[in-house]
Amino acid sequence: MTDIHTTFPGCVPQGLRSTNLNGINFPCIETTNSTCSKCYSGYVLVGTECKYNPCKVTEFYLNFQCVTADVSCLTFDRFNGACLSCQNANYTLFNGTCKVNTCPSGQTLRNNTCVSVYCKDFTLISGECSSCINNAFELKNGSCFPVSCLVSNQFFSFSAQSCVSYPFECTSIDFITEKCLACRSPFTLNASTNKCELKCVDPQVKWMNQCVNLPENCARININRHCAECKSGFKLVAGKCEPVGVIIIDNPINP
Repeated sequence: MTDIHTTFPGCVPQGLRSTNLNGINFPCIETTNSTCSKCYSGYVLVGTECKYNPCKVTEFYLNFQCVTADVSCLTFDRFNGACLSCQNANYTLFNGTCKVNTCPSGQTLRNNTCVSVYCKDFTLISGECSSCINNAFELKNGSCFPVSCLVSNQFFSFSAQSCVSYPFECTSIDFITEKCLACRSPFTLNASTNKCELKCVDPQVKWMNQCVNLPENCARININRHCAECKSGFKLVAGKCEPVGVIIIDNPINP
């Protein structure tokens, strides 16, 4: 026999609409302290009333259809789908919707779920990883971690398919892009290129990837760290910057 609930959604079996069994009015089938506490199959208890709802526990009944509720809802209104509570502490209830709080460091928002940046596939809401973005990361207990290298200051490079050392000037690496995140002094990070650049503060200048002091009154040094150009008002004499107009006598004679 065809279930009339399936054939005509919203209809109540004829003859049961006003049936009173042992003082209990259909569709209520059980009471507690004279208040309905259990409904007939296909009905949902809303307050003290049984309302027709043939849907699964993960669905709500709207416009004669069963609609899947948002997975971020722990409980929801069975007739409009509005969230009443959220699945976990990563969400905040706002006007019937569970909105994600700010994701923790190292995670990103994907499909309304905070997920590790190293995840490729994951489970909704819980954010557990089921696979990692590439073989530079390994899956452990639902999370993806960078592959460990035996030597300190090394990381597993996906492009090289082996463990490689950090660039000399880097103290931290983005394991996905393999670019620097932080630099050792006196290098500073260029945010647009993610490269460590050497910026020397006067009176020091850049020389052979380090900052050094200029010789007195010198404006520029050569590859051998000897003065190659003097400041204005000085001239280069025997590798030193001497004031212009001053006569230098190497062996003065006493009168």
